[in-house]
Amino acid sequence: MNMRRKLLVKAIFNRRGRFLVSLLSLIIGTAIIFSLLTLYFDIPNQFSGAFRSYGANMIFVSKDAKRPLTLKDVDSLLKTIGDEKLVGLAPYHYETVTLNQQPYLLSLTDINQVKANNTSWRVEGKWPKASHDLLIGKEIAEFSEIKVGSIIKLQTILDKTDMDSRLKSDNFVVSGIVTTGGNEENSLFMNWSGGNQLFGQMGEVDVVEANLEGNKDELTQLSQTINKKFGTIEARLASRISEAQDKVFKKIARLFLVIVIFVALLVSLILFTTSYAMISERWKEISLKKTLGAFETMIYQEFMRENLLISCIGYVLGFIGGILGTKWVSATFFLRESHLYWWFFLLVLGVMMCISFFSTLIPLRKIKKITIEQVLKGE
Repeated sequence: MNMRRKLLVKAIFNRRGRFLVSLLSLIIGTAIIFSLLTLYFDIPNQFSGAFRSYGANMIFVSKDAKRPLTLKDVDSLLKTIGDEKLVGLAPYHYETVTLNQQPYLLSLTDINQVKANNTSWRVEGKWPKASHDLLIGKEIAEFSEIKVGSIIKLQTILDKTDMDSRLKSDNFVVSGIVTTGGNEENSLFMNWSGGNQLFGQMGEVDVVEANLEGNKDELTQLSQTINKKFGTIEARLASRISEAQDKVFKKIARLFLVIVIFVALLVSLILFTTSYAMISERWKEISLKKTLGAFETMIYQEFMRENLLISCIGYVLGFIGGILGTKWVSATFFLRESHLYWWFFLLVLGVMMCISFFSTLIPLRKIKKITIEQVLKGE
């Protein structure tokens, strides 16, 4: 046993350059394949979170224009959808108000749900909490030279059928200025409690925006279920987001699989050429061993032990690099933690073992062609 260890260490040390090439190829190959396969299976979670940050993927409106939705309808939707798939569900009621004699759209809503639905929104200051807190769009803030903490007066007509009706006004504190890159930058947002103070008790809901987990097929099925269950509520998919999400999933998944196959073939080629070169360099050693009575199976086992040692080191270091790489990609590009499962390791280990085994086994056939006569002839 000690002699085998000495021969193994000496063989690796004498050809450390080629063994180093094999080791690096295994480390890099294992790390890349592990990272890509992990991200491949975690793509739905990663990209769903990214897409959900851009807003609602399903909206709910009233089927009857004469009967608007109410907050009770919103509660019924919450019970039907459940907490498992729900990210956020924000009811909206729209009113027109004037600020510095300029008309703007005011959205009465549940600010906490809006925040959950739109994580891509950037707010300077804080999201509204108190009834007199107000969130205004960036365009309005720049036009009216309003800053965070400013106190502004909003006015509204109590009776829209009578233009001579008295105006009602109230002061609000600008708690935050929102940047979205969309029409929201020309709107105002406040909680329902603030709207009740300005307009009276509000119970009507113009639209409900929901941010739900799931692919297009799952969301379509859910919308059909809601449409059948509620006679007054119509569920509609935000098709642009759900369709774009599915398309991106498929394209990225295909790209990852192509890269995995390419890396696997590249590692196989490197191991094959390295093993073939080492056997060619050691033909005298192999011939001498045959002359001294060594069987071919013993020589095979010697080369396989060398390959096993290098492979084990490469797998361990490759898995470490793969885990760190996966976590870095997830945190940097998706702003979330990646999910690692034990069967990822088994899958990648199986793939890399097949690559290592067959890339070494094929060149070993050259040993049969090395004969004792080559040593005796001095070839």
